[in-house]
Amino acid sequence: MKRRIAKILILILALSALPTVSACSAGAGRIQFASDIADGETVTEWIYNFSAAAAYGGRPIPIAVSVNGVMIEGNGDYAARLTDGANAVKLYAAVDGEFAEKEYTVNCNAGFRFFTDIDSLTVDTGVLKFSARATYKGMACSSYAIGNGGLLEADAWGFYNLNLRTGVTNEISLNGIGGGETGRREYEIDFGEFTVINNLINIDIVPKHLVPESGRYYHTVFPDFSFFAMGLYGAENCDVRVMFNDVPVGESAPRNYAITLKPGVNSVAVRAIYGSMSHLRKYTVVYNDKEIDIKTSIEEGKTNVGSRMVFSVEARGSYGEVIGNEKEKLDEDEVYLGGIIVHGGYGESGYNVRAPLFWDETSRQAYQINLTAVMANANVAPAHDDIYGGVKIRIAVTDMFYRTVYLIREIQYHYVQNGSPIGRACFTLEARALDTGFLEKPEMIVLNEGDTAASVLQRALQARGYKADYVNNESTRGVRLWAVQRADINGGAWLGRLSSVAQAPDWNFFLNGRPGSGLDSCYPLNGDVFRMQYSINAGADVFGIDELIRLLAVVYSDGLAVGNENAYTAALAVGGMRDPSADAVKNAIAALRGEYEL
Repeated sequence: MKRRIAKILILILALSALPTVSACSAGAGRIQFASDIADGETVTEWIYNFSAAAAYGGRPIPIAVSVNGVMIEGNGDYAARLTDGANAVKLYAAVDGEFAEKEYTVNCNAGFRFFTDIDSLTVDTGVLKFSARATYKGMACSSYAIGNGGLLEADAWGFYNLNLRTGVTNEISLNGIGGGETGRREYEIDFGEFTVINNLINIDIVPKHLVPESGRYYHTVFPDFSFFAMGLYGAENCDVRVMFNDVPVGESAPRNYAITLKPGVNSVAVRAIYGSMSHLRKYTVVYNDKEIDIKTSIEEGKTNVGSRMVFSVEARGSYGEVIGNEKEKLDEDEVYLGGIIVHGGYGESGYNVRAPLFWDETSRQAYQINLTAVMANANVAPAHDDIYGGVKIRIAVTDMFYRTVYLIREIQYHYVQNGSPIGRACFTLEARALDTGFLEKPEMIVLNEGDTAASVLQRALQARGYKADYVNNESTRGVRLWAVQRADINGGAWLGRLSSVAQAPDWNFFLNGRPGSGLDSCYPLNGDVFRMQYSINAGADVFGIDELIRLLAVVYSDGLAVGNENAYTAALAVGGMRDPSADAVKNAIAALRGEYEL
């Protein structure tokens, strides 16, 4: 406005051809103004008509008039278009080296007035949320908003949302309708692209019950936490404000922030600010102060007979999540199992024998270690029937926070020569696809050092008068039983894979309730249940009745049923059913244990 007034003064002084002097210089009072404007009056029309004149020493002189800083033309009578609210009307005159001005205020309530918070808002995350309403001659009227050429819909509270475009000018117009007229107020907003840079990275392996529908997680096991953060508006650096658990955080170093986490969930908000615009990013930082829980079936000081040792490991993280499942092989001496590494070592020679995955469950991992290999790696020559001490098993568990916890158990290794007995396993030969159940009663058979499932099966079949046919190729993943034959079974016919179509019977084996692959790569151990099944669809018709089968085998092999076969005979009938009910199996197990004190 000052620039416009200066131009007006120059024009008036040029017309009077006199040098500029102060409006309060000597003699200025001789310039007189006359007007029908009532200072401070309120009018109700857009167009305001008024008269104005100036005189010097009683004679008329030229006059200049402006309304809200804009010159208007007239010859004593003037017409100006006012705006809502206060309007400034000024009269100017200059003559004989003197200059004077007079100002009036005219309030207009003639039409539309718009009430909005657009001018005071901070633009955040590319969405402008604003309120707007309009009045016409002091009364509420209909209004609507247009953003970037599209009609915006107001919510129930009268707020509008506009998705701002980057790199171009965003246009907003507020429109009112009243008294047969329309009014408009326009705004322009330039919004650039914000980039928030920091090292609050996402890790998407947080347990599901901790993940909200939206949000970003960073995990740590240390309470002292630091990170960096910076913001860009386009290519320009901009200010950054950080809030930690709703409390402002200052920089500990340029663009670096240090906070002390509380146990559990913490919130971090990073806001980049440029002028009246900003962009907000929210993060959740989880501080874990709980321990990893590790359980194993290895008993401290236990003596293991034979080279093969199988044991279980159950590991759970701070939130009860299961740690396990094989992911990648790290090197020749260890296997990384989703956070569990198992080593075997002799004395202080180091943990240098890997423990490959043998079988797994949802919450448990089982491993098998060849203790003879442990001895060989430790350069200890085994002697006949000696007992070696100091064989250690180290279990290392790493959770989602990259924290590692170790559990060490020491056992005794009882060396036996190859072929020497190391225990007993339960063995069955079943043909449920023929509704026959047990071809042979469940029986405990001797296990020898070095036995594989293939050698156990071959020895058991030969002892019972069976002929066997095996196959070994890549498609079957090792040695498999192809067919068996005995004169008094199924008329002496060979039982084996007769067709390649689905639902065709086939021989499969199960160890402790889980299907095996190659018979030559599996090592039954003392107390295992080894079931050979002539079944449908790779054992889809085989049910988990291993405990019942094991008890039947013990009763039969140890002669416990001699002279008292009622409970045994009834339980054997249940075990031979094609699909025994859970209650029938449960009752049969209870009867065997009660009758024979198992």
